[in-house]
Amino acid sequence: MLDVRYNERRKRGTDAFPIAYYHEFTSKAGYFLPLHWHIEHEILHVLKGIYPLFIDGKEYELQPGDVCFIQNGILHGDGSKKPDCEYESVVFDLNIIRNRAFDNDEFLMKMEKHIIRVKPFVNENSTDKLYVADVMPVFKYMREQSPGFKFEVCGSLMRFFARIQRDHLYSEIPVSSTSSLYVRSHRRIDQLERVFEFIKQNYNTKFTLTELSGVAGMSPKYFCKVFKSMTNHSPMEYVNVYRIEQASYYIKKEETSIIEIAMACGFNDFSYFIKIFKKYRGITPYQYRKQA
Repeated sequence: MLDVRYNERRKRGTDAFPIAYYHEFTSKAGYFLPLHWHIEHEILHVLKGIYPLFIDGKEYELQPGDVCFIQNGILHGDGSKKPDCEYESVVFDLNIIRNRAFDNDEFLMKMEKHIIRVKPFVNENSTDKLYVADVMPVFKYMREQSPGFKFEVCGSLMRFFARIQRDHLYSEIPVSSTSSLYVRSHRRIDQLERVFEFIKQNYNTKFTLTELSGVAGMSPKYFCKVFKSMTNHSPMEYVNVYRIEQASYYIKKEETSIIEIAMACGFNDFSYFIKIFKKYRGITPYQYRKQA
C-alpha cells in the first residue's frame, strides 16, 4: 500500500527523548499527507520547492526557508495543490523539555490546552526571521545526531519557545471561552478523523455522501459545511484526491493495466477516472506511467 503517514498515533523517539525527525520528498512515489492531527507538536522546514500546506482551516504556501509550527491537536495536511518540494520536520512531545526543568511552566501548560495559540507560519524574510533562526539548529542536530546532540536539541527547543514567549508570537484565548472552543474543535476533529479512516479503508469501494455523513454522525448538509470549513475540500473532492493518490502509486509501481487500477481504486467509470486524474495531475495516467 501507499507510503503514507496517516496513522499519527505512532510513538516518537523514546520516553526519555520523545522526538522524531522526518525528511520528505513529495515527488516520491506514494507520497501523500492526508489531513490528520496528533497529540505532539510539529515544526516543518521547507528545503526546496513550494509546499501548499493546510493548517487549521487555512492554506499556506510555504517557500524554501519557511518554517511552520503545527500545534498539538491541529488538523493539517497537504493543501489543495499537489506539492512539489523537499522538506524536513520534527515531531515532538513537550515533555522533551518539560521533564527537565519546566514541569509546571504556565506558558507550556497553556499551550498544551490551546489557551495559547502559537503563530503557525513564519516567512524567512519576515520581521520574525529570528524565530526561524532559533529553530534551525534543531533540524541540524536531529539530522547529524553527533555526540551530545540530545542536549543541543533540548537547548534549541528551549530557545525557540523562549523566542515565542518573549516576542509574543502567539494569541491567548480567554479562559472562559477556551473550554467550549477546545471541546467543540476536538469533537469535530474526532468526527472527521473517523471519516478519514473510513475513506482510507474503503476508497476502493462505492459509498455515498450520506454514508460519509453517517460515519461523522452529522446530517449530509451540515457535514458538507463542516468538512469544507476544516479541509478546504468538499467530502467527495477529498475522496477523489485520495483515490487519485492511490492510483498514482500503483500506476508507477505496478504493471497492472490502468483500467484495472482505476477500478481497484474506486472508479467505476474509466472516462471519469481519466478526467479526474488529469484534473489533479495535469497529465493523463498513460503519460504519468511513461514519466515514472
